[in-house]
Amino acid sequence: SDRVGKKIGVYISAGVMVISMLCFVLVTITKSFSLLLGSAAFMGVGYGAYQAVDWGLAIDTLPSDAQIAKDMSIWHISLVLPQLVSPVVSGFVLNALKSTSVSQGYMIVCIIATVWFVMSAVFVYPVKTRKRGHHQQIYSQLSTEDYISPPQSPSIRAPSFISSRPEDNNSFSIDDELG
Repeated sequence: SDRVGKKIGVYISAGVMVISMLCFVLVTITKSFSLLLGSAAFMGVGYGAYQAVDWGLAIDTLPSDAQIAKDMSIWHISLVLPQLVSPVVSGFVLNALKSTSVSQGYMIVCIIATVWFVMSAVFVYPVKTRKRGHHQQIYSQLSTEDYISPPQSPSIRAPSFISSRPEDNNSFSIDDELG
């Protein structure tokens, strides 16, 4: 996404998710288990790519580095809120259509999800991002040791009742220690 742009990455990953949701619609018609597994794998690739690129796009749209935590928390709410609402909407759709056909209900839910994925790509179009490379300023302030060196861990010592010599541990019993 750094080469072609994060918006292009969002468009491509949303397209992958749209195609996978249309395949799920086909699953409700054909009842093919192999198509279901293939669609699920394709959806996983699209969703994973979408999440990765979407995080990068969100960071590139932040107005200032001074309030990153506040801005990212607002963005996260906008990410999670639909995940809270969509199961409720899907539940109502499935419940309303269960008397006719459960698979028809899932078909409608998949079509609704397809529309949402298309809208997610459309709504990204007007998003303005900051100039590329603004993160380089942040990274240049850090020294190499700040993010490459592993943190120093405190030394861990064995409890006093465990000997550091292996030959002393041959006949250890917890009952001996407890009394």
